[in-house]
Parts: sequence; C-alpha cells; structure tokens
Amino acid sequence: MRVAELQLLAFGPFTDARLDFDPSGPRLEIIYGANEAGKSTTLRALSGLFFEIDSRTKDAHLHTKMSSLRIGARLVDEDGEVLEVVRRKGNKNTLLGPDGEAIDDAALRRLLGGLGAEQFGRMFGLNHETLRKGGAELLSSGGDLGESLYGASLGSGIHEAVTKLDEDARALYAPRAKNAVLSRAMKSHKDALAVVRSAGFTRAEYDKEAAELKNAQAALEKHQEQRRALRRENSLAVRAIQVMPLLRKLAALSAQRAEFGEVPRIPADTTTRREAATQATREGHAKLDQLRDDVAQLEDQGREIPEAGPLADVHEQTLDELRDRLGSHRSADRDLPKREAERDNALHEAERLLTRVSPKTPVEEARSLIPRTVDRAAINEAADRHGKLASRVADAKTELNREKGRLEALEGAEDQETESVDPVALASAANGARAGAEAGVRLAEGKAELEARAAVAERLAGSLPGFTGDARHAAGLPVPEAAAAQRDAETARELARTLDAAKAAQGDAVRELRRVQETLAADDLEGDVPTEGQLDDQRRERQRLWGVIRRHLGGQAEPREEETPGDPSLSVDAADPDGYETAVDRADGTADRLRREATRVAKHAALLAHRETTQRTLDESTEAVTETARAVHDHRADVVRRWAAIGIETAGAEEMPGWLARHAEVGAAQTKVEEKHAANAALQARSDEMARELRRALVQGGGPVEAGVPLRELVERADALVEAARTRIADQKTHRELTSETKRAVTERQRVLREREDDLAEWQSIWAERVSALGLDQRASPDEARALLNELTDLERSLDAAERASERIEKIGRDVQRFEASIDDLIRDHAPDLGSQELSARAATLLDRIRAAHKNRELRRGVDADLVGRRTRMAEVEKRVREAERVISDLCAMAGAEDASALMAIEDRIVEARAKDEAIAEVKGELLDAGEGHTASELESETRGLDLDEVKDRRTEIDRELRELDDAVTRAAQDVTNIENTIAARRGGTSAAEAASDAAAALADVREAAHRYVRLRLAWKILRAEIERYRDDNQAPILEKTNELFPRLTLGRYRAVKVGIDAKDNPVLECVREGGEVVGIDGLSDGTKDQLYLALRLASLLRFAEHNQPLPLILDDCLVHFDDERARAALEVLGEVSSSFQILFFTHHQRLVELAREAVPEERLGVTVLGTV
Repeated sequence: MRVAELQLLAFGPFTDARLDFDPSGPRLEIIYGANEAGKSTTLRALSGLFFEIDSRTKDAHLHTKMSSLRIGARLVDEDGEVLEVVRRKGNKNTLLGPDGEAIDDAALRRLLGGLGAEQFGRMFGLNHETLRKGGAELLSSGGDLGESLYGASLGSGIHEAVTKLDEDARALYAPRAKNAVLSRAMKSHKDALAVVRSAGFTRAEYDKEAAELKNAQAALEKHQEQRRALRRENSLAVRAIQVMPLLRKLAALSAQRAEFGEVPRIPADTTTRREAATQATREGHAKLDQLRDDVAQLEDQGREIPEAGPLADVHEQTLDELRDRLGSHRSADRDLPKREAERDNALHEAERLLTRVSPKTPVEEARSLIPRTVDRAAINEAADRHGKLASRVADAKTELNREKGRLEALEGAEDQETESVDPVALASAANGARAGAEAGVRLAEGKAELEARAAVAERLAGSLPGFTGDARHAAGLPVPEAAAAQRDAETARELARTLDAAKAAQGDAVRELRRVQETLAADDLEGDVPTEGQLDDQRRERQRLWGVIRRHLGGQAEPREEETPGDPSLSVDAADPDGYETAVDRADGTADRLRREATRVAKHAALLAHRETTQRTLDESTEAVTETARAVHDHRADVVRRWAAIGIETAGAEEMPGWLARHAEVGAAQTKVEEKHAANAALQARSDEMARELRRALVQGGGPVEAGVPLRELVERADALVEAARTRIADQKTHRELTSETKRAVTERQRVLREREDDLAEWQSIWAERVSALGLDQRASPDEARALLNELTDLERSLDAAERASERIEKIGRDVQRFEASIDDLIRDHAPDLGSQELSARAATLLDRIRAAHKNRELRRGVDADLVGRRTRMAEVEKRVREAERVISDLCAMAGAEDASALMAIEDRIVEARAKDEAIAEVKGELLDAGEGHTASELESETRGLDLDEVKDRRTEIDRELRELDDAVTRAAQDVTNIENTIAARRGGTSAAEAASDAAAALADVREAAHRYVRLRLAWKILRAEIERYRDDNQAPILEKTNELFPRLTLGRYRAVKVGIDAKDNPVLECVREGGEVVGIDGLSDGTKDQLYLALRLASLLRFAEHNQPLPLILDDCLVHFDDERARAALEVLGEVSSSFQILFFTHHQRLVELAREAVPEERLGVTVLGTV
C-alpha cells in the first residue's frame, strides 16, 4: 500500500491542503517544512488517518469544533486498486467514503495488514531518537543475533522487553528467593492460617458465617445493579433529550430541502464563470470601440508623412561612414597648418645642431653622424666605470697606509712582564678553601637549625598529656603498638554505643508503658470493660448457687468446698432463688456485653497484653543498662592500669591513639635533632682542613701569610693573585695574535692595490678605442664624450620630428582626395544640384537630406506597425468576446436556461439548495457527536414514539429513584459492615477476624502472583522461541542484504557484517573493518551503531515486503546525527530501497533536501514543500 494523495481538509493550521505524491509507483517522498510549517502536524495527520484522531488532539486550534476535523487520502494497494477515504473526529463511524457516508474500518485495516497504531509505529516509523535507541540496544544486547534481527524487524525495545519479562518473573518467584512476591504471599497465607486455627474455629462455623456475609453482600450487589440499570436508563434519557431537537431540526431541514426538488447539476464555479464571461463581453465591446478609433487616427497620421524618396535607400552604414569622414575631413583641415609648422621648426633645430657638431655636413646627411645605440651604450658604460675604478685605487692606497702604521706601532711595543705565580695550583687551593668557607656558613645555619629542632622536640614532648620529662626521655618510652591502642579505643566506643542504645530502649519502654497506662485509664473512665475472666467467674458463681439450690432441694445442708464463692463480690445468700437469678442475669449481661462491645473488648485485651510486653521490655533494657555500664567501667580501669605501668596518666582508651600519634611526632623530631648534630660535626672538620691547604698554597706562591688571618680573607687574596696572573697571560697572547694578523693585512692591501691599478690601465686602452669613433682625441675626458653624445641625441630627435610631420601632411592629402571622390559619386546619383558648392558644404547638405529621408521612412514604418498591432488586437478581442458569449450559452444549456437572466435565477435556487444540504450535514455531524457515534437513522429508531416532555419528566423520576437507591446501597453496605463486625466478635476478637481476612487476602495474592508468574514466564519463553524462529527463517537473506547496505552507509569504512560466537557460545553480530579487522558491537562508535541498525532495519523491511503487502516507511528527521557524506549515502540507499515500498521522509533541514537532489535520481525522488501546498 502507498499514499498517492494526503488531504489535510481541516486539521491543525491546514484547510483544504493537498499533498500529491507520484501516482505511478512507490518512491522516496521528501516532505520539507521549515519551523512552524506543519511538519509535526502532518505526521499526526497520517497517524490519525490510519488509526483514528486522538480524542485529546491539540490540532483543533484553527478548526475549533472537534467534529469538524477532517483528514482525507487516496490509497493504492499493490494491485493498483484505489481506496478514497476521509477520517473525521468522533467516537464511532469515523471513517467516511467520498460521499460522506460512514464505511467499515475493515477496508483500511486490510491495507494496513491488520496492524495497530503502536505496532505500525514500531515497524514502519523511525526518527533520530528511535534510531539512536536501536543502536544502543545493539550494544546492550551484546550484539545477540536473534534479538538484533528481531528488533530490527519489529522496531527497538525487543532486548528491553525480553529483559523486562525475565526480571519481572524473577521478582515474582525464583528458587531460594525469600523476598520474591510469591514467596512472601505464601508465607503470609501460612502465618494467617496458623492464627485462625489457634482461635479454635471449625471449617463448618467458618463457612456458615461466610454464607451469612455472602447473603448480605448479594443484597448490596442487587441494589447496586438496580442503580446501574437506572443510570443506563438515565444515559439514554439524556441522549434522547439532546438528539430529539436535532432530529426535529433535521426533519425540518429535509422538508425545506425537498421543496427545491432536483436541481440541475452544474459546476460549482458556474456563477463565477458566468459573471466573468459577462464582464469579458462588456469589456470586449468597449475595447473594440477604442481600437477602431485608434486605427482611424493612425491612418490620418500616415497620410501626413512625406515620401522618403531614393535617399532613404542609402544604407545606414554608408550614412555612418559619410558622417565619420566629414568629421575627419574637417579635423584634417584644422590640423594641416599645425603639422607644416612642426616640420619647419624641426628642420630649423636640426640645422642649428649641425653647425655645432659638424658644420660641413648637410641636413640630408646628418643621420650618418649619429652613432649606433650599442656604441652609445658602450661609451656611457665606460665613462661610468672610469669614476668607480679611480675611486677604488685611491681607497686601496689609503687602507694600505693605515695597516702599515698599525704594524709599526705593534712591533715597537715590548712586553717585559714575567709570570711569578702558578695560577692553576693557587686557584685549586682557593676553590677548596671557598668550599670550606661555604661549609662554615652552612655550619652556622646548621647550629641554628639544630637549636630550632631541639626546641620543637621539647615542645612536642611537653604537649604529651600525662607525661613529665624531656624529648629524649619521651622518645625512649616503651609504648604499646598503635594497633593495640586502636583496638582499645574501638572497644570503648562500641561499649559506649551499646550503653546509649540500652538507655534509649529503656527510655522508649518507659514512655510506651506510660502511654499504654494512660490509654487504659482513659478507657476505664468510659466504664468497666468486660473480660473473658469476669465471664468465667460469673458463670462459676452461677453454677455454685445452682448447686446450693439443688442441695437444699435434695436435703443437703452443708456446701461443698467448690461451692464456696471465690470472689466476695459475687456471693449471695445460700439457697436464695433471687440471688441465683441475679447471678444468671449478671453472667448473661457480661456475655451480651462481650458480643456487643467485641471491638472494645479486643482493644482492651490487646492493651493489657501490650502493657505486659512493654513491662518485660523495660525490665530487660534496665538490666542491659546495668550490665553495659559495668563493662564500660571495667574496660576503662584496665586501660588506665596498663598505661600507668609506663608512667602515663590517661583518662580513657579513646584518647590514646591520638596520644600515640603525637608521641610518634616527638620521636621523629628527636631523630632529626640527633641527625643534625652529626652533620654539623662533619662540616666543622672539613672547614678546618680546607683552611690549612690554602695557607700552604699562598706561602708557596706569594710569600709568608700572617697568623690569625680569617679564611674568608685568605680566599680573597688567592683570588686576586690568580686573576692578575691570568690577565697577564691573556694580554701577551692577544698581542702576538694582533701582530700576526696585521702583517697579513698589509700583504693583502698591497695585492688589492696592484689589481685595481691594472684595471684602470686596461680601461684607458678601451676608452681610447671607443672615443675615436666619435672623432675625439683618445685623451678626451668622459664628460666631453657625454656632452657630444647628448647633442647627437638632440639632433636625432629633431630629424625624427620632421619626418613624422611630413608623413602626417602627406596622409591628410590622400584622405581629402578619397573623401572628395566618394562625395562626388553620391551627389551625382542622388543630388546633382549640389555640384557647385564647396566640399564640406556639399557633404553636410547631403548628410542632412539622407537623415530626413531615413526619419520619414521610420515614421511610416512605425505607423504601419501600430496599425497592424491594433488590427491584430481587434481580432483577439473579437475572439474573446465570441468565447465569452459561447461560455454563457454553454452554461445556459447545462442549466436548461433560456438566457443569462434565467441562468442567474437557477443559480440562486442551487445556492439555497446547497445551503440546506450543508445545514443537513452539519446537523448530522452534531447528531453523531450527541448520539455517541450512532447514525441519524439509528437515533430516530431509538426515539421513535417518545415524547420529549415525558422523557424529561421520566429523567426527573430517575433522579429521585437514584437518590433512593443511593440511600439503599448505603444502608446495605452498612448492614454488610455490621455483619462483618458481628462475625469478627463471634470468632473471638479482632485479631482472629483480621487473621482470617488476611488469610483470604494472602491466598488471593498467591493466586494472582502465581497466575502472573506463569503468564510472564510463558511470554518470555514464547518471545525467545519466536526470536529464534525468526532468526532461523530470516538470518541468511537479511544479513545478505545488510552486507550490501552497511558498507555503503559507512562509506566503505566497514566492508561486511558477519556472525560470531561470544563467550557463552551464543551467536552475535560482528563487523569487519575495511582492513579486515573484526570488531564487536561494543567497539563501534555511536554513529556507526546507528548506521548498522538502519541497515538491519531496511533489510528487514525489504524481507517483509517480499512476503507481505508493502507498507509506507515513515521517517522523521532520522539523519540529523549524520554528517553530509554519510547523509548523502543514506539518502542514496533510501532512494534505491523506495522501489520496493514507499518512503515518506519528513524533515525541516533544507540541507537534507539538497543532498537528496544530489544523491537520488529525479525519477525516484519527489519533494513537497509544506506552506506551498
């Protein structure tokens, strides 16, 4: 089945909107809508069309009347058979045919394959959330093959369903699971039965009392059934009251409609077409009159235009050339005197320059004096090079003299200093002594640190509670291990907690005992409460008196021992009949009170029992407080004794773990003190040794050293001597290197000077050769050569200017001759009367005449074209008038009218008849709503013979009867309650009755839990079996198709999907990467899991379409998490898959529409834009 057309007749923001899909076959249909364009509304419309509009729909905001909502469609099955339907909002008969009559839903269910709304959505609906959920389920199921295939077929949630069934069944019952629901219910039933049995009831008594309760409950049910029947009758009466006015209105409208009888069936737009045709006829005649006037005016204009003559035949190009040549001729006339003056001036300048350069050379031969460009460049280059060479020779001489002066100064200097100290040995001794000095500094710091550490250790020792002594003494104490102290502290805390709990229990028992006693006291204020013990005593007294009376009657005088009253308050005079009657009344009264006040008696007995229990609890908790307090005292005494043995006074075990931690800090601080003391001694010894070594080195290198000089001053003397020796050695080395470098520089400067002098001599020979070509002496300077070259250049420019001016003068002459020849030809052919005028005047007059002839011809052509246009327009208007008249004639024929006036009358009658039809349809819709889906005919049959006033009166009586029945139900319910209370009292009190009720409730719970467990476990087994069956039947074809789709959806990153085996030997899905690596589902990214699920889903739907009628796949922006490349690949796959079943792809992303147009062939793609339909 596929949707050929979706009609949003009245739904959400849409009114009579239609979405036309390709009727030729299934394809990929893109339904695009920007935000707020109605994409989600259209999706809901599809669901409402297939499975009824939701009763709580929010899509009635424009069409505010719920019953007016309408969704239509044209559906095509796989055989090409078309079904046209309309779905209305309602409770019954909501599927209509094209004629508006209700049709059976079975026709639509057949096309949908019998699927319900939820199952259709799971199998044939997919959005980005369900796609992501499907990928997540592949992971949560561990890639289980059966669940993956079955889930892809029926939609996501299969693994969750299997797991939920198993978990729910285990929560109800599992072996050795005591907290399971069924296990708890069975235990509750068993316990309640034990309580009932302990009350001494037989089964027969129980059944008799249950029968009495059942009769009372049956009476209650009878009243309730009568009330339900009245309520049904009330509902029918309310419906009749609502529909009977509508039925009368429908009958009246039907009668009014019958007055019009059969009206002609004419198109709905007849009035519009008639009015348009009448308007067109009227406007056409007016337009024809206007066009006739325009034609007459244009004919008059044509007669007034002069004839163009033969000049109009002159080509437009010829006219343009004539105009251009006339302009050029006039320009040349103005330019000729200027060019002659330029030529004369240039020749005069050339003669002047010749007199300076070569007076004997005529102007005609002047070009022979001008050198070639290459010679000129060579001379300029040589002149430029002369200055550079001379400057370089001078610079070389200056550098050579400077280096010679430096060498003389260096050779005259003498270094007479000699070394007297070995700097290496002295520096080594100084470095050692410096280390000794630094050791002395560190020694001073170490002494300060030693004092600080000792102070810390003493402070920590002094802070130890219960200890007196120094840090060394504290560090040597034989304290117990921290673990032992921690155990003592834990024991003390546990004893303290136990004591607190015992005291709390004691306090709770005291408060509870006080509350019970107060309750009993309050109960006593209401009167004494009869007890079973009182009844027994009173019965024994009654029996005793009866025995006395019997002895008196038998002649016995003395009572037996058992006839003596046990309770003085019960005694009466011996053999007193009145006393016996009093005892009988007292026992009977107590028995009656026990029955009447069963609840109070049971409560009083329970309070007494609870008081005894609470008193026992108080006694036990008091004993626990005493014993625990004694254990706390004994444990504390033992701890204090053990610590006192090592000289420590303690208040209890809780503080000793902290005391040990602080004692450990004292030991650590004392250890640091001793370590620092040893380090300071080592530093002192090293410093003394370094000082002795440095004195010996100074004596050897610089003479005697006074006694008592500090080590720091000795180091400074040694450093000064070492620095002076090193400076002298460095200066001597630098002088030798500088002298050698200067000698090399002198030699180099001499070589450079010789090379530059050779270059200058070479230039002189070249220069002599080049200036001789100019006629100059070889001793001529570069400036003289440049001056001559400049004058020759000026001469060349003057000669060039004279030649250019002469060429322009000759060209002007040739142009004048050609122009005059062309003008004379035109004048001879078209205007011989102009032959005597000057050339420019002849040309201008001829040009004006040609322009005028062209203008007249264009005017004539314009008028003629306008005439043709007007006459063509007249023909078109006449045709439209005839067509409009034919439309009116045809409409009159269809309606059976003689003319347009008669047609208008018929149209009015049809409009009124249609208004009645619409009113009838609206009333029928109201009847469907008010009649709860029943048709008008059904409602008419239901209310036939009823009088509205009688129905209203009956409804009033029903209200009264309902109130009476409500009272009866209340009384019957109270009777049931009273019987239940009586039964409870007769069975020995509240606890036994409650136990019996609990037993029945527990048995019901057992039955319900057992039934639910069986259903859940059976459902789980059936689902697992169906999953395995589906896997066996479909594994091969689905995986084969998946292996075609999955690589394409992943752009080749994965090349296959295969079946593997997990650690429990279950078949699972595995993916093969492009390089051959096998990856489990848990190794896939979220996006790749989505693409795998999409491939499995499409493969399953293709398999479904092979064996069932294909159904449309509805996608809602399921590609929003795909990048452009993978989205394009997915759209390409969807385009191909849509050849098997229709795909409706909803999106509000314009980019996806663009990608679809790129990826899917035009014949396989349809695009519908919401907001334009």
